[in-house]
Amino acid sequence: QIIPNANKFRRGLGRKLGEGIQFMTTFVFGLVYAFYTSWKVSLVVLAVLPFVSFAAFMTLKINQGVTSRANEAYSEAGSIAYSTVSSIKTVLSLNAIPKMVKQYCDATEKAHDAVVGMLWKAGFSNASLLGTFICLYIALTLYGVSLLYEEVRDSGCDPSGAIDGVDTCGTSS
Repeated sequence: QIIPNANKFRRGLGRKLGEGIQFMTTFVFGLVYAFYTSWKVSLVVLAVLPFVSFAAFMTLKINQGVTSRANEAYSEAGSIAYSTVSSIKTVLSLNAIPKMVKQYCDATEKAHDAVVGMLWKAGFSNASLLGTFICLYIALTLYGVSLLYEEVRDSGCDPSGAIDGVDTCGTSS
């Protein structure tokens, strides 16, 4: 009794626990490094992070349910096809082929409509996630440019060497 349960426990937690520790460590040390390199930019990222997190959570929840709901929706059509083929002699003897075809078409159409409705939700959630990434990228780019501009204006030298007529100070690595 202990060994089968231990195998279930290992299969359930083995990879998930390791990946969870990896992702949490990456997040924490990435945050520490971000604050070490530029605390101003890190605050901008933290301001946008709740929107990105919410969009990612919604995308995850919707995408997890799409496949299972699609399988449930098509199961009725599959059961009609299976029962028709498995009892083909009875269907032929009762001349019930048109009725079975109609039942199958109705069930397939019903399943198709249910799946298409779910796919609209999945598409919208994926688009919102990508939209939050783009907003984060725009915010970081514009704020980073403004920080660089302030530094060039205040110090009189351009570390990137991108502005004509302004001395380059240091390397542009």
